[in-house]
Amino acid sequence: MNKILVTGLAIGTDPDIDACQTCNYDLSWLFANPSTLLWTDKIILTPEVLKRIKQSSYPGSKEDIGKAISLIFQRLEDNGLIEVKSASTVITKKVRDKIFDQIVADRIRLAKIFPKSVKLGDEKKVPGQIFIDNTEYCAPSLWTMYASFLLSKKWKADLLLPRASQTYFNKALLFAQNPAISSFTKQEAFNEIFKSKLPEHELFPIILFDAKLCGRCSNERSCSSDVFSRVETNIKNIMTWRSYDEVQELKATIHSIAKEADNKSATATDLIATFKDKERKLNKAIRSVFPKVERWSNMATVLSVPVIVAGISTGSTILAAAGAGVAGAASVAKQYIDIVRSKYRWVGHKIGE
Repeated sequence: MNKILVTGLAIGTDPDIDACQTCNYDLSWLFANPSTLLWTDKIILTPEVLKRIKQSSYPGSKEDIGKAISLIFQRLEDNGLIEVKSASTVITKKVRDKIFDQIVADRIRLAKIFPKSVKLGDEKKVPGQIFIDNTEYCAPSLWTMYASFLLSKKWKADLLLPRASQTYFNKALLFAQNPAISSFTKQEAFNEIFKSKLPEHELFPIILFDAKLCGRCSNERSCSSDVFSRVETNIKNIMTWRSYDEVQELKATIHSIAKEADNKSATATDLIATFKDKERKLNKAIRSVFPKVERWSNMATVLSVPVIVAGISTGSTILAAAGAGVAGAASVAKQYIDIVRSKYRWVGHKIGE
């Protein structure tokens, strides 16, 4: 099951943790790649993050963005994608303190190992301040990253950190043994593949982020007046696409490729190349299998269908042909062929074409 953990300083505001007072959360992954909602099975929120979302509040943004986020997450909750977990079930106050101790140690270690790109700041003004490639970090923000890392491991969830957090961990974990494919690598590959297979779509109308740009457009007034109905339509469309057989099969194919590539230090480019090779083989198998099955459909039965599907999935046309050679009803075979066609409709072209 693909799970995503929503991160942010709000994790540390759990009263049983009490690591920080600022309450924010990060959805940069959703803004950049709405198609993430097509492949994830669950989005994990802490009660503190969920509370902020329901209050239509998003840090550093105008009220309309907060309202749009609240609307979207309500629809995600209606569709069973939201899972609420308390961080304090994993992070006790003892663990909290150990994280802060680790940050102090890593801060000194990084400054010694990377003297040109890592600079220590003034701890009296900003506790734990450190600059990596001119990007500033402080103790609470680093604590949130470390805590999120622990939670994602415990809850078996992907951690889609913003770029700044990735930069930090690229340094901090450089010498750690972490062979598995990173969540960001999988997300990058998943989103590129979904973009190539689905129609162009939006989730957040651009007017929510750049009203000045839209102010020069003759349609600005109408867009502004129906912005939330567009958000409603957009999230509804994405939820509808999630139910398509071909989207489910596409997701399963990508997931299996990522799972096979674990422990091989594969890049997003590697995963995409493997997917394209898999698609090419599937396309070849389908073009070879279906004509034969349709010719012999008067001998096909329900029992042959799992073998037909296995033949397509493995690229074994011999296996598929053998499975079709069982006496039975043509109408049953045709129905199952249609089902298989539907599931593999993404092969060789865009979904919806």
